Amino acid sequence: MSTIGVGGMSHLNVELIQSLAGIQLNHIPFKGGEAVTAALLGGHVEASADAIGKFMPHVDAGKLRVLVLSRKFSLTPNVPTMKELGYQEDLFSSWFSLTAPAGIPEEAKKVLIPAIEKSINNPALKTKIENRDISLTTNLRPS
Repeated sequence: MSTIGVGGMSHLNVELIQSLAGIQLNHIPFKGGEAVTAALLGGHVEASADAIGKFMPHVDAGKLRVLVLSRKFSLTPNVPTMKELGYQEDLFSSWFSLTAPAGIPEEAKKVLIPAIEKSINNPALKTKIENRDISLTTNLRPS
């Protein structure tokens, strides 16, 4: 079972699956992103735990199959959560952020914040995000 590294959300979910199911998996940590997908597609690992968005193009192409989800997802309505499989807990989901150093220059904030606001308020992007069951929360607190 590959993940994007030791100690992250995907690794925590692998540990949770092992604990809930009473099984032992061989955890193969990679140093990040696309190597996990390449290893899975290439048959170098039998399964991977990571954000579903990374895998969806390959699922849509019929190359990969989603086995379990942390929460229901409209694009894969027949894929169960751990609780739906009869386990006491579900897998963990992640929050992502765009973060800058505390002392970011005012000039950078004046460019970044309006650009981010423009992007997240773009109707076409909002539709794409909503179609992927992603909830977008903004809290652009310049500090």
